[in-house]
Amino acid sequence: MQYRIISSQKNFLQIAEIWKNKYLTSDNYSFFQSYEWNYYWYLNNLIDKKLFIILFYKENYKHECNLICPTFIDEKGTLRFISDNHSDFCDVLAYNLLATDCTTISKLFSELILNHSEIKKVNFKNFSKNNSYISILLSKLEFNSKYFQTVSSSSFILEKNKHFPYSASHFKASNRKRINKNIKKFSNYECRLVNSNNLEFPRKTLVRLRDYMVKKGSREINFLNDDMIKTINYLYDNHLINFNMVSYKNEVKSIIIIFKKQNSYQLWIS
Repeated sequence: MQYRIISSQKNFLQIAEIWKNKYLTSDNYSFFQSYEWNYYWYLNNLIDKKLFIILFYKENYKHECNLICPTFIDEKGTLRFISDNHSDFCDVLAYNLLATDCTTISKLFSELILNHSEIKKVNFKNFSKNNSYISILLSKLEFNSKYFQTVSSSSFILEKNKHFPYSASHFKASNRKRINKNIKKFSNYECRLVNSNNLEFPRKTLVRLRDYMVKKGSREINFLNDDMIKTINYLYDNHLINFNMVSYKNEVKSIIIIFKKQNSYQLWIS
């Protein structure tokens, strides 16, 4: 097992196909693990930071990359996941690993971190404690700090030819009933799912809703900052996210940002 460090935007672009193919190998991967999410976030928010993506592979990483660790080094020398504070879920991408591979990767990761002069600390956020691959990376690393946080991600699958919420059969009956109750309660409101094919990016509306929420104290001052909106704009224009927009008397009252992967949907920010 070997490793390679991706530390420039040029090299980040060069591994796009490798990353995208890896992402498509499993339906269990979160959108926050996708190439597009990590690349656009880096481009709009971390371009002045030190990129430090670690690829573990056996022979040729361009043909068979077994584990991708999407990280960067911040100004304090901390190794972190890309967009860790703004992702509901952070994780590596792993494929076709044997038990012996895991042992080797753990050792290589430990040696890499301990011998790298710019890395002072490791701080991994927003991943499940049950994630075995993260545990593998950290198992031999006795180095300053490790941060564990159990998270949950809101995702659902819609069945064809059925109306929501009954198109999501994996929802509990009590949840479907509660959702249906709210649909009736807000029957005078217009609800529509939009994308870049039928609506230009609603920047002004997003900013208005953001400013209202911050002013009311329901969100922090840095919520949905301009760089974050720019990243969302990229994803929207590239057909990677949809917006669920709720309006009353022609005024948009709420927007839910939804990631889409085939028939699977993942809710992000409301």
